[in-house]
Amino acid sequence: MTHQAASPAGLMLNRRAMLLALLAGMFVGCLPSQQRVVAQPATPVAPRALDLARLFPDAQELPAGLELESTGVREGIGQIAGTFRNSRDAAQLLASWGWLGNVYRTYAAEPGASPATPARIEISLHQFRTSTGAAYALSYLAHDRAVALHQQEESGGTLLPCATLVFGEGEATQFLRSGALLVRVTVAMPAPVTGEMAQQTATGLALTVLANTGGFSPDPSVGCRLGDACRIE
Repeated sequence: MTHQAASPAGLMLNRRAMLLALLAGMFVGCLPSQQRVVAQPATPVAPRALDLARLFPDAQELPAGLELESTGVREGIGQIAGTFRNSRDAAQLLASWGWLGNVYRTYAAEPGASPATPARIEISLHQFRTSTGAAYALSYLAHDRAVALHQQEESGGTLLPCATLVFGEGEATQFLRSGALLVRVTVAMPAPVTGEMAQQTATGLALTVLANTGGFSPDPSVGCRLGDACRIE
């Protein structure tokens, strides 16, 4: 199954606009305040409130020259826990954080694709019962991946617990959270394409997923309180 993309220039402009809007809204919301901020309770999410599969980027939103390699659904803790370094700890933590399910897709460069086409793209979406659980899970998933692959981890600073980037040579993984939804996008580029291109592509696709929720908008009034930042209204 081969995907054809829209013009690279238009795609990059759309992704850049989404990224700037996200960062601007989150930054304003995270500025220090003279008043005491009272944290809001996390909002529960029904187990099947979101049809996660519909959030994946469509053919026009993906880089050109890719074909779908695999797709799957994980609904049991044991299925997802086995992907971590310590499956027992992962199972206990994910259960305590209200993990509900995961859907994923993997894409690979088709034969004869452009040298600028990513060699591999992984998109994995996790649904949690509350935004607080998803916030805790973001840090855990990102750190576990960085340690397992001996890669670097770059947290969002004041954007926590909304975003973390894990990257290595020619590969980048962007974690983004919006409410109880946690998105992971991994992009591996063929040599000698730089890791910066991998980071840009991973971030752009993660933002596309959030935009596809239909309820996502960077709200300047939303601060970086645990379980409240980057929420889906």
